[in-house]
Amino acid sequence: MECPCCVVNIMGLQELVLRDNKLKKIPDPGIFKSLLVFDVSFNEITSLHGLSKASNTLKELYVSKNEVTKIEEIDHLYQLQILELGSNRLRVSTL
Repeated sequence: MECPCCVVNIMGLQELVLRDNKLKKIPDPGIFKSLLVFDVSFNEITSLHGLSKASNTLKELYVSKNEVTKIEEIDHLYQLQILELGSNRLRVSTL
């Protein structure tokens, strides 16, 4: 039988580090209502799709060394102080 206190502890998680796991997409961060740091660097993520479910408490987001091509779904992250997107496939488009 699952302990309800364990569920509360997981939901109150403030830092989630999933570096170097060969993830293809961003895992759903929606269950973590107090998340401050989310690190999915060094994976195989191609899109930021799913970040719209991240708590607006997020202060640090690390998505370095992936295959991301577009910055999206972060407009609601008003408290974001660090956004690391180095070594992805982002390109500046000229109009």
